[in-house]
Amino acid sequence: MVLNEKRRRKLFEQGGYYHIFQDKGFNGFVKMHSHTFYQFSIIEQGCISWRYDGETHRQHQGDILFSPPGEEHSLFVFDNNTVYYTLSFSEEILEAAFGSELFASGDALEHTLMLTLQEEDRERLLKLLDVMMCDPEHTRAGTFTPGCHLCIAAVMAFLGIVEREVPDTSGIQVLLRHSQDPIAAVQSYIDLHYCEDLLVEQLIEMSRFTKTTFFSCFREATGATPKQYITEKRMYKAVQLIQDTDLPFCQIAEEVGYHDFSTFFKNFCRMSSCSPTEYREKFRQSQLELGL
Repeated sequence: MVLNEKRRRKLFEQGGYYHIFQDKGFNGFVKMHSHTFYQFSIIEQGCISWRYDGETHRQHQGDILFSPPGEEHSLFVFDNNTVYYTLSFSEEILEAAFGSELFASGDALEHTLMLTLQEEDRERLLKLLDVMMCDPEHTRAGTFTPGCHLCIAAVMAFLGIVEREVPDTSGIQVLLRHSQDPIAAVQSYIDLHYCEDLLVEQLIEMSRFTKTTFFSCFREATGATPKQYITEKRMYKAVQLIQDTDLPFCQIAEEVGYHDFSTFFKNFCRMSSCSPTEYREKFRQSQLELGL
């Protein structure tokens, strides 16, 4: 991921128009960052936890996540069996796609956006991205290559989905933030208080739903049970602390809300496929190899 990011950044600084990669076999945390280019990611297999707009979102197989320039986001891939494509593209590519005049407005592209794809849309996009992997980056500044035209086709396919799924772009903030949604309020509360002793009964009372309705709506909104969501949030923070500090693991466990280290250890191993010690060793070895 780090090598890919460095190469991608340099490519766009030198006038490149697009870059695509397929990531698999990776699990771990990518710190909060932003780009100077547009990008979207589509999952072929697995699940990724993203954080943007101050909230945590789960992207599942068939979901597409779009991020415009300057929008900060971070991600955590728990399972090294996760496979996903990320297509990054320049303003020139987006303008060429909009130049078809098929799309009414680009307002929806001013914010990070996640959509669930219909199977036909998903298969069409994945086929385009798979073909693009034969020519995965553009390095000829100022020149449109055959790969650029494939990229424009992929972006046009994405814009068509946005046009259909988000017809009222003036209401995009409502669509994204769900400010009046009780489940969104519960998610925000968990994001702020994950290191405390959270009781599901407390969250149900906060939502003012019945227990059955709460569990149903929470899973529909997040793809997880409340307990799974809290655990993922804690593991997300634990990985940050393991990477960025020399804190002992027992202290990290307490920092993220675990009074019982064995529970922390079990959950970490289950979600990252290795122990905290192994994770820190692998991360630091990768940093040494990259000269960081």
